[in-house]
Amino acid sequence: MRPLLSHPKYRPDIDGLRAIAVLGVVAFHTFPGWMHGGFIGVDVFFVISGYLISTIIFENLEKGTFSFFDFYSRRVRRIFPSLLVVMISVYVLGWFTLLADEYKQLGRHIAGGSIFASNFVLWQEAGYFDNVAETKPLLHLWSLGIEEQYYIFFPAMMWVAWKKKVNLFGVTVALLVVSLYLNVSWTDKKMVTAFYSPLSRFWELMCGSVLAWTAIHKRGYLPRLISRSNSWLQTALRREPERADGGVLGDGAALLGFLLLGYGLFHINKGARFPGWWALVPVASAVLIISAGPSSRINRAILSNRVLIWFGVISFPLYLWHWILLSLPRVIDGRTPGPVTKVVIVLCSVLLSWLTYRFIERPLRSSAPSAQEKRTTLALVSAMIVVGLIGHVTHLEEGLDFRADARIESSRAGDIGHLDYHRYIAEKYFLCTPDDIAKDALRYDKYVRCMQSKAGEDVDVALIGDSHAEHLFIGVADALPMKNVAFYIRDGAPFLSNPDFDKIYKMVADSKSIDAVIVTMYWEARRANVALGSSVAAEVVEVVDLLTAAGKVVYLADNVPSFSFDAWKCKGTRRFSSSSSCTMSQRSARAQENVYIGWLREVVRQRPLVRLVSVGKTLCNEEGCRMINDNVVLYRDRIHLNISGSALVGRRLVEENPSLSR
Repeated sequence: MRPLLSHPKYRPDIDGLRAIAVLGVVAFHTFPGWMHGGFIGVDVFFVISGYLISTIIFENLEKGTFSFFDFYSRRVRRIFPSLLVVMISVYVLGWFTLLADEYKQLGRHIAGGSIFASNFVLWQEAGYFDNVAETKPLLHLWSLGIEEQYYIFFPAMMWVAWKKKVNLFGVTVALLVVSLYLNVSWTDKKMVTAFYSPLSRFWELMCGSVLAWTAIHKRGYLPRLISRSNSWLQTALRREPERADGGVLGDGAALLGFLLLGYGLFHINKGARFPGWWALVPVASAVLIISAGPSSRINRAILSNRVLIWFGVISFPLYLWHWILLSLPRVIDGRTPGPVTKVVIVLCSVLLSWLTYRFIERPLRSSAPSAQEKRTTLALVSAMIVVGLIGHVTHLEEGLDFRADARIESSRAGDIGHLDYHRYIAEKYFLCTPDDIAKDALRYDKYVRCMQSKAGEDVDVALIGDSHAEHLFIGVADALPMKNVAFYIRDGAPFLSNPDFDKIYKMVADSKSIDAVIVTMYWEARRANVALGSSVAAEVVEVVDLLTAAGKVVYLADNVPSFSFDAWKCKGTRRFSSSSSCTMSQRSARAQENVYIGWLREVVRQRPLVRLVSVGKTLCNEEGCRMINDNVVLYRDRIHLNISGSALVGRRLVEENPSLSR
């Protein structure tokens, strides 16, 4: 018989740390205004995972007992049971509650989750902190994708290094440094990439790997240094040379780790440039707490208590369930649930998590190494393949729009959802020029998000920004029939400091035909894209200077109102939804505008030739702002205009700025 794969000794304090991490994530998703940085719990999970799997890898490589089959079989039995139950459940719930485009997206996310590529799927869509993220029930699987990608990459890398007699510690540290560099570099330039890319996230797991190597090789230089430092501290504090509870250094490490973790949970917020340097806070806290050992005072007294251990044991199913139960009501009712409803949802997710652990995860996870284990692994892998294929077919078949709940009972005209909008643009207009920019453009499903109103002609008017520049295109293009209007967008702020816009700005500045440029974006949401030491106004002034120096007339457009409910609430009714008003008070609209209007006015003050245009006032009057006009819906979600809305707002923009027609 082949030797069994050994596993690290159980540490109750690590389960306690898992509990704090998952409860932080749950608190952030439930009440983000209370625990601003709860999302860093995912980073703590990364360190824990890196520590535990690396302990298995290093110990078994050195013993000669490492087996890829045993390693991955254990991962399958650990991850697949809960994940399958959750994905099947959300698919069934979606059948009865989601519209066609929502179900289509869910199918895509299930397919991505089944092969642990959710981070790559979401990378192509909106960012983790964008408002539309609230309507993605499987958004949280991005972190599971990164973990599993690490479980594929790291064991293979360590096995090759071991066979080649290369120092495992040196290889791990070198890879860690490269990944950390990419994280910091990309966060400053392309934050969505830094957030979702495994290359910029692996360093967090590798910190756990370095910790595992240090714990195993107690005779190395670093462990000796730690031991000497501990002895010196104990002597300085007049303590006995050896203490059963792990020593003074361990107590200090645990205390510092807890202070860092508390700082991160309540101070870091979604407006920070995360991960970047900020990610060092949760990573360092986890490393310090784990390195302190199970016998340090804080770990023994706090993390090893029964309540936290219990939450740590159900942490994985709780992580899976809580976001689905919070997200689906948001999708179904078109607005964020109230506080009481959220509390009930969290309690239900805790109950479901315990049931999933007790009756699904634990029985399958604890099967002994045998033919039964192989059959269990094969069955789980087969089930995951089937679920992934079902999700893929659902996506290909346009969200199975034959379902009774795939459409809403309409009482008003106007398209909702993004699919109809992008299909309309693709069928009516033409791919933008030049070809290299069109090739690199964003996609929504199969539709290219870089278009122009006329084919084979030089562009006259350019819209530059994010999706809020895109949703003005139809109206501006139709209101300027003699002009060739194009939009060039990226998922980020249109600043010169954002390299995603380099090619676009060079093309526009060099163009002999483009004489007018409209710059806009989702102003209040893009504050996080501002580089340290700069400001939105300063970044926009740089853009204005570049364009005006090239002879362009620059228009800055503000935002349309952002509503608290989705567009379908004004379109008609759907199952399980409540009725809603389709208006917003003038006070609420003014509060939104006050967040960013000062930046735009500052730009105009510094550069008087810039023209500030208002698109938001088209939808508002003294009584408030509306999502409908003459019984026609004007939005396709909470913050984006639909075809009718773009036509109305774009026409008004051109009417009030006749210079665009010249």
